[in-house]
Amino acid sequence: MVPERRLEEIIRTERIQGFSTHWSYLPAVCLSESRDDDITHLLGERGWQPWGLIFSATAVEGAGGGPVWYARTEQWDRIRDMDPALAADLGQWIVRWDTGQQRPSDWRHEREWRIPGPFLNLRVFPPVGVLVGDIDWQFHPNDELIPGCLGNYPEHWSPGYPPPWLPGLTRWWWDRDSRQLHRLG
Repeated sequence: MVPERRLEEIIRTERIQGFSTHWSYLPAVCLSESRDDDITHLLGERGWQPWGLIFSATAVEGAGGGPVWYARTEQWDRIRDMDPALAADLGQWIVRWDTGQQRPSDWRHEREWRIPGPFLNLRVFPPVGVLVGDIDWQFHPNDELIPGCLGNYPEHWSPGYPPPWLPGLTRWWWDRDSRQLHRLG
């Protein structure tokens, strides 16, 4: 699914799906804490696509989330040797960090935060902004979609209407040419 379509599907379903991480079989919703220089690096240099929702750190913390732990390889290995259930629980929060030649792993540029669980309900924890890669993008609900047929739509969802939290979001546009983020309103 292309990034723009994925964003529209997240808005329609009002949920972000959690997935098991590389380090745990338990699901988590993964987010990136990006400031100005970080955004330029991730979008301009790393090739990330400029489509997503923006949350306050307070909302993420309120949903049970927080920053991941970039653990050194020796710490990572000790956790992996623990009881499997405990290792899986801790593994939701761990990213192995090693700048050595044998097992290199450096993901610090992502500034990752996680919310443990199968999904994040956007009705309960709404975003504060939306990041788009097209200055003219607008959310267009699809009247042809039928709840339950093309995804896990919430019971209250009505085809043809945006969720109530969407119109108030601040929109940000990533201009690839100038490599800058612009606030649209």
